[in-house]
Amino acid sequence: MNNLLRGCEFELCAFGLNKGRQKHYTDCGSASLMLDRKEMQVIDLLYIRDEEAHPDGTVIFDEGGFSDWVYVIMEGQVKVTKQTPKGKVTVAKLGEGEFIGELEFLDLGKEPRSATVVAEGEVKLGVLDRDKLRREYDSLSPDFRKIIRTLVRRLRRITLQAASLASS
Repeated sequence: MNNLLRGCEFELCAFGLNKGRQKHYTDCGSASLMLDRKEMQVIDLLYIRDEEAHPDGTVIFDEGGFSDWVYVIMEGQVKVTKQTPKGKVTVAKLGEGEFIGELEFLDLGKEPRSATVVAEGEVKLGVLDRDKLRREYDSLSPDFRKIIRTLVRRLRRITLQAASLASS
């Protein structure tokens, strides 16, 4: 596998885009961020700068808001909703080891939050060190950053289309 693909595999894994895959590449000089229970300790030491507890029903962030914080769900589950002309539509339910807020981070905080995230039951989040993540992201080649930004735009567009279809 060439270095670009190894880097892609690592970074997709690092930003939660490689869900369900078991390969882990560390050629980029840091640990993989694809989490299972054992790996939660690795990210805790490397990237989590703070923890937040959210009771059931708490809005963690609103669609349309601006921020580039990235979170990892350490315990519990969240519901991701999107506003449509016919009301809110649930587009995902995410649990332990999954990330929220990564799209806005990868958009450099220039685009608003694409969805609302609400705690379903008690939720414990790890707030990732965005400066450390930004340094890693900035160390990627310009071509690879372009690939990631393209994927982010595509995911935003697909989410919007899926929410629209679900509300019709």
